[in-house]
Amino acid sequence: MLMKIRRKIDNRIKPRPFKTCYFNSSNPFAKEIIEIGIMIM
Repeated sequence: MLMKIRRKIDNRIKPRPFKTCYFNSSNPFAKEIIEIGIMIM
């Protein structure tokens, strides 16, 4: 599903599965997404 959504927006986007339990500000990758990411759905 993420690949289909990505094609409609920008082919440079590379979806990565991410468990919600790890998606918090103590994780540097998740923190960057939370702070500067753009919601696409």
